[in-house]
Amino acid sequence: MRGTVGACGERTAIKKLIRLILLAVVAIVVMKLMTRGMSQKAPVRVREYKPEAPEPPQGEGLPAASVEPAEAPEAKSGADARDDAAAPALELGGAFAEAVSADAALMPTKPETAEAELEAAEAPPAESPVEVPAEEPGATVPTADPDELAQEASAVASAFDQLALEGELLTAEEQWLEQVTGEREAQTTPPVHAEEDDEPAARAYIDEGNAFYAISAFELAEHRYARAVEAAAGFADAYYNRANARVRLGELDGALEDFNKAIEISPDDPDALNNRGMLYLAAERAEEAIGDFERAVSHRENDATLLVNFGVALTEVRRYSEALTAFEKAAGIDHTDAAARYGAARAAARLSDLDRALEHVRAALLLEPSFRDEMANDPLLKSLHGVPAFTRLVDVEGASSL
Repeated sequence: MRGTVGACGERTAIKKLIRLILLAVVAIVVMKLMTRGMSQKAPVRVREYKPEAPEPPQGEGLPAASVEPAEAPEAKSGADARDDAAAPALELGGAFAEAVSADAALMPTKPETAEAELEAAEAPPAESPVEVPAEEPGATVPTADPDELAQEASAVASAFDQLALEGELLTAEEQWLEQVTGEREAQTTPPVHAEEDDEPAARAYIDEGNAFYAISAFELAEHRYARAVEAAAGFADAYYNRANARVRLGELDGALEDFNKAIEISPDDPDALNNRGMLYLAAERAEEAIGDFERAVSHRENDATLLVNFGVALTEVRRYSEALTAFEKAAGIDHTDAAARYGAARAAARLSDLDRALEHVRAALLLEPSFRDEMANDPLLKSLHGVPAFTRLVDVEGASSL
């Protein structure tokens, strides 16, 4: 609809501009008709014999006209161009007055004596760049042809009639366009929470929410995400982002509802599946978490974070062999992931693979020394507590042995 209204506005502006130009043309025609009788002068008869004329005294005669080069007009906007097009019609009175004044200035003064008339007639034309015609006694001023004037008057009347007709058509077209525009807007404006979502508006609200989220203003972020949900009820990202903000606010039930909705709209979104799986883990619903993590990993196999979370859930239900596989795969993808190494150490210890467990403990502490106290008291690493190598690794004084 925005494109239709803009096109209508452009057509209306163009028609108004054409109408102003027609008015200017009509005004010029009227001016010519009014000035026809005054601007024409009696022709001067040329003498066959022209004796040498003396040079005119200094200061007499007309000065040579100086012609200055015209400057190129500057480019103007659409509004300025329309104003320039309207200028001839608006300044008609001034142009007509200037034409009459200029005409009167060029009218020669009638000689009072025969000698003056002779001097005026015998003046060499080369001395004056502008030839001024002199009136001759008895000369008759030609008048305009009545038929021609009648034709021009008829043309002017027809032009005015055409302008009036165009004005009526333009008004009718504008009324029709307004009616059509209103009908289309009524047909295309969706109701609140319609299936046809305003996704661009929802994305704008999400961008605002993300800015608040980045500065830990989670309440404001949640509010903007809620507006995104209102703008596009079928937009999964709106629910996903609001769920994350609600997790930060401790509203875990509301967050779980939003994750459920996001996954309902986009079932294969690994991020939504992962985050809902983390909520399930926090609520001690490990089996449901395993289902979400497994689905997430199937869509993003080389994501170390998803594999670590999957391994944690498997460890919770004592599926240590599968957990070890997930942790070691994550460690192979991201060599700097200390959590993957720690998880692998726990799973290997539970499987009584002590050498393998010690190898992962050493790698984890190299990446994250703060794990030392946690490992020393971790019940899943209990099988390592009597091993001297493990004791040296988790002992603060023996940290240099790494």
